[in-house]
Amino acid sequence: MSSDDRAVIDRLRATTHLRSDAPPDATIRPAHEAQTLAGGRKRTSTITGPFLPSITLSEATTDGTAAAPSADLLVTSLLGEGGMGVVHMATQRSLDRSVAVKRPLESGESLVEEARTMARVEHPNVVPVHALGRDARDRPVLVMKRVQGASFRDLLRDEAHASWPTLIARWGDRDRAALGILGEVADALELAHARGIVHRDVKPENVMVGEFGEVYLLDWGIARRLDQPAIETGSIVGTPGYMAPEMVASPDDVDARTDVYLLGATLHEILTHTLRHRGSSLYETLGLALESAPITYDASVPEDLAALANAATQLDRSARPKSAAAFRTALREHERHREALGMVQDARAAMAPLADGTIPVADERAMPLLAEAGASIAAALRAHPDGASIRAAREEHLVMSIERDLAIESPAAARAHLGQLSAARADLAQRITELEEKLARARSSAAALAELDTSSTIRLRTLALLGAFVPIVAATLLVRTTGILGGAVMTPESMVWTDRTTLALVALGLWFWRARMFANRGNRNVSWFGLVGFAAVAVSNQVGLAMGETVPQALAHTYVLLAYGFAVGSIWMHPRFVLGSLTSFAIACLLVAHPEHVILLSTTGMIAVLSAVVGGVVGYAQRQARQ
Repeated sequence: MSSDDRAVIDRLRATTHLRSDAPPDATIRPAHEAQTLAGGRKRTSTITGPFLPSITLSEATTDGTAAAPSADLLVTSLLGEGGMGVVHMATQRSLDRSVAVKRPLESGESLVEEARTMARVEHPNVVPVHALGRDARDRPVLVMKRVQGASFRDLLRDEAHASWPTLIARWGDRDRAALGILGEVADALELAHARGIVHRDVKPENVMVGEFGEVYLLDWGIARRLDQPAIETGSIVGTPGYMAPEMVASPDDVDARTDVYLLGATLHEILTHTLRHRGSSLYETLGLALESAPITYDASVPEDLAALANAATQLDRSARPKSAAAFRTALREHERHREALGMVQDARAAMAPLADGTIPVADERAMPLLAEAGASIAAALRAHPDGASIRAAREEHLVMSIERDLAIESPAAARAHLGQLSAARADLAQRITELEEKLARARSSAAALAELDTSSTIRLRTLALLGAFVPIVAATLLVRTTGILGGAVMTPESMVWTDRTTLALVALGLWFWRARMFANRGNRNVSWFGLVGFAAVAVSNQVGLAMGETVPQALAHTYVLLAYGFAVGSIWMHPRFVLGSLTSFAIACLLVAHPEHVILLSTTGMIAVLSAVVGGVVGYAQRQARQ
């Protein structure tokens, strides 16, 4: 509490007539209203100022007749007694109806002022004034509509009150009824403020709810007409538990926004069932009113209502809703947005199993739940784009969607959801980046594997090699054993024809199967190995013949070259190729030792070489498949 506030409280201690232990919901009346006669009897007074007609009234006798037969008002029973007057039920004999008759306990001027204020605020939510006059003893008499029902305070404090079923049937539920009642109070205040009147004591106790749901703002006894000077300068009036700070610090400086504060304090009581200010003493309660610190409401309180209650009870009047009409509009906006807030609750319920881990986000059951929650949030945003809780739920949904995207390794979807968040999330962005890098490495590995061989291509290579093996061997045997192009003796001409035919058949086969034989790195390695190998054989043979070597000598050199090529293949591709290297070297040695068997040895060597190629390629492919 500031030093200025302490000074105000010290002044109150010296001037306020109420006891320090007075409850915070007790109304503080002007000092002149609290005077009493010796013996504790309250003082009454006559009216000497304004003209008032005579009103005839009589107390009912024991048999129900009027003590004064000519009296129009027959007083039958007590309805209630307040700080400024007593209210009786009476029968208006001329119109045969029940009315309420209020007479002063203290100053008659106050009752007259109250009556004229109520008449000035002629509104459906203000009790109609039927008449104002004088009784036989020259005391003021106020005749009003008799309202049957319950006070709003009683309804808020008793959920089992007999009036609730009627109100719920009218408004739909208990919360809508309470806010609807407060909205009608704001309606009455809107007209009062337009007429230059500030109520100064708006609270649930001063709101009457009729049998059929009618709402009346009562007790205009301390209302202030802004076009007239205050009766008592600096007199604190009102109910401490609801008071606006200016009602304590500068009681004469009140305006329409003071009543807006009281509406906010009443809304606080609706939301929490507690007073806005409640200290251990009257002075502590007034100190809380002076501070008017914002309230942190429970999460169960709708955010827009919590914001409205805090805005209406701001210490700074300029920060409050500018009028009772603006306050009422905010209440009705809440009603309009209530359906949207219900959608958010549905969305949170759908996401609950994912939030608490009952269903993992990667589970296939998570997607329908996220879709359901997303649809509810989207509909809520269309209805209430500015709802903070709706936007918060949308953020939660987006984060949960990102978690699922990460769990199922969908970085593109995660990036899209991340871009919709209202604030940057470096942690999520980092995780998405890490996933993208991981998948990039996987794609690179997959591409590398695709460039290698798999078990699905082993058959292709084997068939391709065997397909080349059969015609090559057949052509070799045909040329070297049937006498074509030189007879059974190998000649340079037959050797040239055989080499060219073999190379042509290999090249033709690779061209025909090019789409598959060159589809990946493994196939390309084998294809080029075979093509280059056969080309090397042909070139080696032709070079040897051109240098004057005999056919056995040229073939021997070629098989030495093949032995070297297979040795390289055993290191580069697969160890099985070493068999081809050994076989080729053996054939080369035999050709040198037994040139007379050139046809047998070259044909046998051709078969052995092709077999070594098939075996090596199959082993190479199988190893790649295992990798």
